[in-house]
Amino acid sequence: MGALSNGIRYLLELFYELSGNYGIAIILLTILVRLVLYPLTHKQLTASAQMRKLSPLLNEIQQKYKDKPEEYQKKTMELYQAHKVNPLSGCLPTLIQLPVMLALYNVLMKQITSAEAASFLWVADLSKPDRFIMPILVALTTFGQSKTMMIDQNANSKMMLWMMPIFMLFMSYNFAAGLALYWSVFNFLSMGQQYFFNLAWDKKEKQAEVQREAKKVESKKNRKNH
Repeated sequence: MGALSNGIRYLLELFYELSGNYGIAIILLTILVRLVLYPLTHKQLTASAQMRKLSPLLNEIQQKYKDKPEEYQKKTMELYQAHKVNPLSGCLPTLIQLPVMLALYNVLMKQITSAEAASFLWVADLSKPDRFIMPILVALTTFGQSKTMMIDQNANSKMMLWMMPIFMLFMSYNFAAGLALYWSVFNFLSMGQQYFFNLAWDKKEKQAEVQREAKKVESKKNRKNH
């Protein structure tokens, strides 16, 4: 954590020298973190898309083996293995974010000592909590990110869709405003990446469907010729 905090402090000061504002420096830092995590988040999005594709099959297994938990686990793992899907691959980017957030929190508490230097838009001091707008912004961006990444429409997913933003609303009430800014911008960038990923994924799926239909037509022609 010490090395990570020093790295975050160096980058934050570098971006502050370039921009002259800690709010803009935090936004630039967030963009850099997103770029560094891009390979991992791309794998996360791919896994989520694959899970959405398997969702009907998973629901069938759940209904068929709802009274047999061991068999349900076995069939679910067999399905994942057959389609080469790792359901845990989406957790890594989130886990990596935690030490980054802790390091940023430490830096905000120790590095920013001038309220004038730490002001940004309506926030008077990024090192102190903003107890109104920032928590709402955190909750809204968390909801947006959860909505774009929701795999299916079952009751548990819908509950988490609402519970996570509410949880973050109360958590961010005591966040340093700079930390809430980081979280909100990170979520906003995640939604943007998800949007463009979905466009590319849908295009890829349509192309694959066209190729499958073409192979079926070709196969029928070959059978008729024989």
